Amino acid sequence: MFKGGLHCSFSLSETLLQLAVPCVVSTILHENKAVST
Repeated sequence: MFKGGLHCSFSLSETLLQLAVPCVVSTILHENKAVST
């Protein structure tokens, strides 16, 4: 039961990570462009 719940929350956080990483990366790249130009 606990193992199943742990797996569920792990896959949820993994999905959030996959969604958040491109957002953070594009934000950083955008800020770098704004600074460099």
